[in-house]
Amino acid sequence: AKIPFAAGVLGYTGAIPFVGSAGALVLVEASVLPFSLSPVIINAQLSYGASILSFLGGVHWGVALDSSSHSFKQAAHLTYGVVPSLVAWSAWAFFPPLHAAC
Repeated sequence: AKIPFAAGVLGYTGAIPFVGSAGALVLVEASVLPFSLSPVIINAQLSYGASILSFLGGVHWGVALDSSSHSFKQAAHLTYGVVPSLVAWSAWAFFPPLHAAC
């Protein structure tokens, strides 16, 4: 199936924060950027990852709500839609040292 142009461009653009923050950490490791930026970069990557996971969960909800039947499959999509947000929240909530360092 062919991906619409706008969806492809926006999808690849969405990778910029991941690639940029990973590249910035490489620059920190190479002593090009100061080590003190590490917590800020990690926090940025974690927060963007959490928002992307929540977005992906919303896709499952969209599929489930588009369905006219109330079946096990619909319930599974709704359940799968919650899991990415819970994973994102737990990653964000249970790593407070990253928040405190920023």
